[in-house]
Amino acid sequence: MLTVSIVCLLLLLKNAENFQLTKNQILSHLRKQPSALNAPTSIARQAHTCLIDCDFTLSFTEPLILPDNCNALETSDACEMIITLDYKIQTISLYSYSSAESLTIGNTTYDSATLHLAYFEFNDSSIFHIFDYTCAAGNYCEWEYMQQIIPKLILLNYQPLYNSLLPKLFNSNGHPGLTQCYRDTDLVNCSSGTCEYYQSADNNYQLEITRDCSFFQTSSVESGLARYFPGPAIHDYDVVGFTCDIDQCNDQSNENEIRQIISSNANEYIYANSSGTKLQWTSFSLYFLNFILIKYFK
Repeated sequence: MLTVSIVCLLLLLKNAENFQLTKNQILSHLRKQPSALNAPTSIARQAHTCLIDCDFTLSFTEPLILPDNCNALETSDACEMIITLDYKIQTISLYSYSSAESLTIGNTTYDSATLHLAYFEFNDSSIFHIFDYTCAAGNYCEWEYMQQIIPKLILLNYQPLYNSLLPKLFNSNGHPGLTQCYRDTDLVNCSSGTCEYYQSADNNYQLEITRDCSFFQTSSVESGLARYFPGPAIHDYDVVGFTCDIDQCNDQSNENEIRQIISSNANEYIYANSSGTKLQWTSFSLYFLNFILIKYFK
């Protein structure tokens, strides 16, 4: 099965150019999806009300009020909402799926699933926080939680982390500074002008590390975490990945420094294991990212 890089959640951005860039990035970041995450649904839930086709943008200073054109649907599936906070222009974009997936994996049924991701693009000084929340615990559970979490996310200050990562990933003099990237353990010439590093989980939830030339011209970093509630923790993982335009910048030394910088500046929504030796399995889990691809690009 296919999965997709978590940066795909930037699809919520309203700008068409950004949307197309994000779509291209999605299609280039296809990953193997652990088969357990695609197990058939076996447990039906009691019907509850979810928001559907609710898509709007607010400024950081506006009150969190649903627009009149947001619709609702009674369903036994989970409710799901994505928000993107753009700290550069101080806006909040929200989108609810018209039909979210179940929170049942195999014989385990969860109450909610969360994904947090901090995403920085250094070419245009962009700072985003993306949050995907799926729940099946009562009427409008997704909107109730958004009202709680958004004020906390607005207060996050990612500028110190951004400033610390910038010289590790971005060549302010342009791509000519880059000639080689690591492809696994070998140095190769790269015509794209950027290198990439990412970690993902294989079918046995073991860490897979990829180093290669990147398709993209932007320098960026993403770090976050995915959790289910309540546990167990077998599907949970933390996220770290980056593209950079400095010569050999996707080597292990720079990776370790980036992880250490993120860990030193971490908040409760992002984390990067500084050792880089394994995925961090904690207390919740995730499987809904696979459906971003299905919903938008099938």
